[in-house]
Amino acid sequence: MNRDSRIQTTNLLLQGKSPSQIADELHIPLGVILNQLYRAVGQGHLRRSDILFSIEDDVRRAIENAISESGSSEPRKLRPLLAKSGTKVSREDLEVYLRLRDARVDLGDMYEFVRETELRLHDYIRTALIAEYGEAEWWRKGVPLPVREDCAVMNERDSEPVGSLYCYTTLMNLRFILDREWSVLSKNLPGGVRADKQQFLADLSRLNRIRNIVMHPVKGIMFTADDFDFVRRVRRQLLHADANVHSASGRPADESCSKAVVEAHTADDPGQRTAA
Repeated sequence: MNRDSRIQTTNLLLQGKSPSQIADELHIPLGVILNQLYRAVGQGHLRRSDILFSIEDDVRRAIENAISESGSSEPRKLRPLLAKSGTKVSREDLEVYLRLRDARVDLGDMYEFVRETELRLHDYIRTALIAEYGEAEWWRKGVPLPVREDCAVMNERDSEPVGSLYCYTTLMNLRFILDREWSVLSKNLPGGVRADKQQFLADLSRLNRIRNIVMHPVKGIMFTADDFDFVRRVRRQLLHADANVHSASGRPADESCSKAVVEAHTADDPGQRTAA
């Protein structure tokens, strides 16, 4: 199977197609599709949870309910219960779900999702503020004083400080900026997000709680499938927004702060006080 076919398979999965749907659309045996997807996981183009979450939410919930009711994860015991509940799921997708079920709460995948989401939000806000206020004025005009002070403190505490104070913004700092600069920063967000500012701010608070769990795994707190669904949804929203703002501004993505953004505030930080 050539490289173009593997890329097509990966793209269809990322568009929301399940493995069996991809096999039907491309007229390729499911075993070949799965081999391509697992190879993409090994190459870092996909995560196991990407494959798992390509199966529709209601189907995954119905499978979990059937497992709970039957006390078993054997397909032969689950199929009658799924049929009884009116859940339509192919034999192949059921087997894929059962094989990858532990990826619902995989800490490594959650770390990558949270990391990318935070970096996207960080870059999105900076690009939008520069577009509004200009390269010379965006920091003072677009970033509230409490956030600038927090970043200065973090910079002073850093044994290997980076050049830009903005690199020290935490998720709660970014939430505070969004709250204060909503008229500027909401322009390129998806319509549903733009229409409900308070819900998006609440989502960022929840994302911050999940981030803290990811960064402090010794606490032993487990993620739920709902947590995964939530983080993936916010990530999709920000991928959309980041693409929009870069298209509008003509600026390339800025990755200069990526290390500092992810690593500089794993401990408690003063940015928490800007959340009020």
